Amino acid sequence: MIEVVGVSLVFVILFSLAMNLLGLSKQIKKVKAAGQTPLIKTSVSMAFTGAIGEFIVVMLIMYTIFEWCNVKETVVSAAVTFMFAYVLRNAGSYLARWATVETIVRIDRRKALKQLEKDKKAAL
Repeated sequence: MIEVVGVSLVFVILFSLAMNLLGLSKQIKKVKAAGQTPLIKTSVSMAFTGAIGEFIVVMLIMYTIFEWCNVKETVVSAAVTFMFAYVLRNAGSYLARWATVETIVRIDRRKALKQLEKDKKAAL
């Protein structure tokens, strides 16, 4: 019973990843048509880290409920677990994407500060 819930949730995550990548490809075409440069690497890495974050949250919820809390595997517990994990997987996706953006921004900020210091020394 619990295996069916796990596999179902993994397929939901894979489907949402596929839809995110499809939407991303359409958005990239629109940005290129407008004559701008799309952030392909950043967007694709955010899609994959979001899916990984969803997977981690789903597996942690399932492990916590059925292993740590020692809930018996019944139809009701499987249905409640599916609904609970389905709703909370978005939190995992959000946190993973936020961490990715935060990391990218920090790296870019350090590069910009180093470049400013280099330009400042060259100007003096």
